Amino acid sequence: MMYIKDHIDYTMLDIGEDTCEVQAARLLMEQGQATIFASVHRSPNSSKENSDNINAFIRNFSNKRAYTLIAGDFNYPTIGWKTMTGRTEADIEFIEALRDGFLIQHVDRPTRGRGSNNPSLLDLVLTKEHTATPTVEYHQPLGKSDHSILDIRIEMKQSETFIKTIPNYNRGNFDRMRRVLSDVDWEEGLGREETTQKKWELFHKTITNAVNRCVPKIKIKRKVLKNIPVDNKTLTKIRRKKRLWKQYLETGNQTIYHDYCRTRNQVRQLTRKNMRELE
Repeated sequence: MMYIKDHIDYTMLDIGEDTCEVQAARLLMEQGQATIFASVHRSPNSSKENSDNINAFIRNFSNKRAYTLIAGDFNYPTIGWKTMTGRTEADIEFIEALRDGFLIQHVDRPTRGRGSNNPSLLDLVLTKEHTATPTVEYHQPLGKSDHSILDIRIEMKQSETFIKTIPNYNRGNFDRMRRVLSDVDWEEGLGREETTQKKWELFHKTITNAVNRCVPKIKIKRKVLKNIPVDNKTLTKIRRKKRLWKQYLETGNQTIYHDYCRTRNQVRQLTRKNMRELE
């Protein structure tokens, strides 16, 4: 699933393959330059057809003339990213797709851990060679997920867009509007219409035309939502959750993992309480 802020000018792209979980969007940046962002999920039980479709998507979209960032849960735990080597046929085919697309992989530590399983690197961030390099920050999982949150940041400028354009009634010329409307023969015009709906449509159209002629427009930018207030107790628990997740990924220690799960549940309860108090 992909979320895009409402002030960003974007177009969802047609992937052309129904058998793979991929979403891609083209974002309009400064001076009309395009940036392609794609989200990918490959199941650990992925069929060969599904894996082939994802590889084809990577080759196709990485060859477009746009900055490209592809991220998601690819589920290739046996690929050695430092040496770009794989143990399975699927590993090797995926690595070849990255090479064909001249893509670089930026995640360098485990992103998934659960119980006694060894932490593994499943979530990837891919960009083209010789383009802006993203910074990747690792955070503790959201809720009961067992995947780290990846905070991916790239420095680029977006073209300024607006939510909508509305009449600026504070600067309207209402003397002119009165003159415009006084020239309308309401009795004749409304008398020609047989139904109440038709009469309303004529009235609405006439008033709208008068507003468009006599009232200037104003562009309304998006509003920035304020952060939800969090008390010190919740902040302390969030920091502890983050610290425990990092320790677990580094050590695989089961005691630390259980402590992390307990703290995770406490954070969930506290954040829900904060939301209820805000409402």
